[in-house]
Amino acid sequence: MNNEEIKKFNEKKYFKLFLKELGQSTQCKSIKNGEALKSELDIICEFADGSIRGFELTECMDQNARHDLEKHSYSSEDIPSGGGTGNIKRIVAQKLSKTYTPDLPIELLVYSDQLSYLNFSGAKHELLDQGGFERGQFEKIWLMFVGEETGLIYERGVDCC
Repeated sequence: MNNEEIKKFNEKKYFKLFLKELGQSTQCKSIKNGEALKSELDIICEFADGSIRGFELTECMDQNARHDLEKHSYSSEDIPSGGGTGNIKRIVAQKLSKTYTPDLPIELLVYSDQLSYLNFSGAKHELLDQGGFERGQFEKIWLMFVGEETGLIYERGVDCC
């Protein structure tokens, strides 16, 4: 598999984990790669109720974990970009400034797995302090730390989180 195929495979894997964490894995009728539907979104999901939502996924990894992977002779192109709670703010800001063209609700999933030294609580507070979520196109912004916690950190028009 080339890097793009690995990226698509991982996005689908983490999206399925996300649905499982929310208890919605049985509610999803189909998961498609956005590119297959000529969309810049990572995932387009059709739910059992007929609703369709687009998802943009982005991985966050702190610089210490990245450095550890590089020391173990992984190629830097095989290591996800991102890093640290300082960089998680940059990553989300980049996603908020991007224009997406599909005419469907879009959600952002920021995820991290066991390769990160970040923690859910710290990352959530960093993002909430940053704010500015309303300037993006996302209806919801989710934070998922695999094996730790998954939570909604923003929902348009709702005072939550």
